[in-house]
Amino acid sequence: MLLNMKRRSQPTHDRMVSQIAQKLRDLEGYKKVQADLPAYTKPDTIYWSSGGGHIPDVTAWNNIFHIFEVETDDSIDDAHTDDQWKLFAAYAAKFNAVFYAVVPRGYKWKTELQLTKLNITAEVIEI
Repeated sequence: MLLNMKRRSQPTHDRMVSQIAQKLRDLEGYKKVQADLPAYTKPDTIYWSSGGGHIPDVTAWNNIFHIFEVETDDSIDDAHTDDQWKLFAAYAAKFNAVFYAVVPRGYKWKTELQLTKLNITAEVIEI
């Protein structure tokens, strides 16, 4: 099963997660920056009301809660990504948070297409 195997793009994914977390740490006003990487405190799992859940790649607080999910070119239209995005977007809408889909440069169009297809609201960040 793909969830238990590392993607070929895992090093790229982890580098992008680190970039987002470090940028948030450097910005004034962000606190409790957490990232799903060994050098950070892992974000809390966000759960579906029906059970099951996902750990966001990065979370942070300023005056509101921010959820960042990093994708690479090979994971933007993956079924696992769809489930994560649906959960994180629903959570953000319910609790007045902001959900960000973070993707490599040049993949904003593909990401926005997938978000539209899934009827999900998210800010898209290219790095």
